[in-house]
Amino acid sequence: MELLGRIRDNVRFYYLQYLIVTGICFALMLFFSPGAWVELLIIGAVWVVLLFATRDQGERVKTVVLGAMGIGSAVALFFVLEGVFWWGIGASAILVLGHAIYNDPSKLREQEQQAGNVELENQEAPKTSDVV
Repeated sequence: MELLGRIRDNVRFYYLQYLIVTGICFALMLFFSPGAWVELLIIGAVWVVLLFATRDQGERVKTVVLGAMGIGSAVALFFVLEGVFWWGIGASAILVLGHAIYNDPSKLREQEQQAGNVELENQEAPKTSDVV
């Protein structure tokens, strides 16, 4: 139970860094997957063709076509990048859990308490003339 508390506290404190690590792992997996690059280029080319094809159309046609293309792209990317996604998430999960398990969150609590005490000391008491 202590391990889960440690992981929870570290994730709560380092969530932004963990998101950055996840993004970097995903980008590295994407970089080393040439098949995914080709598929992304194809999807990008289809977008360019559709944007030029709907250039002279009305707003309603543009909205419908681009909305359908957005949904189609999301579905295609899910299947195209499925392996890249799971490898990136898996690698980042190993790194994040490794850090969360071995980092002691009691230091984080001490830092937060010290920061809170400094902020309280720096705040001035309200002046009687300011109080209505």
